[in-house]
This record gives sequence, C-alpha cells and structure tokens, in this order.
Amino acid sequence: MDKIWIECQRCGSVFWVFADELNAIYPKSRIDYKICSACEEQIKQKK
Repeated sequence: MDKIWIECQRCGSVFWVFADELNAIYPKSRIDYKICSACEEQIKQKK
C-alpha cells in the first residue's frame, strides 16, 4: 500500500495515511481540511 505524506494545515506536523484511505478519512478534497489527529482532538474538545 502506498503512503501519502500530509502536512497538517494547523500545526505543521507531518503525518501519513494510506492512499486508499485518503477519501475515507479526508473526504474533503481541499487541502485546508487536512489536519492531524492531535489538532482534530483539540478542535473537538473546544466545542
């Protein structure tokens, strides 16, 4: 399986996802929706 490396658009950390999971995890095609799981958790906790 191919890995795709993504830079978090919020904190700048780099993480990877499997290419076939990209649309499942990140259904948005716009780059500004791509954030790491740590930032995603912070956003959820603020709500």
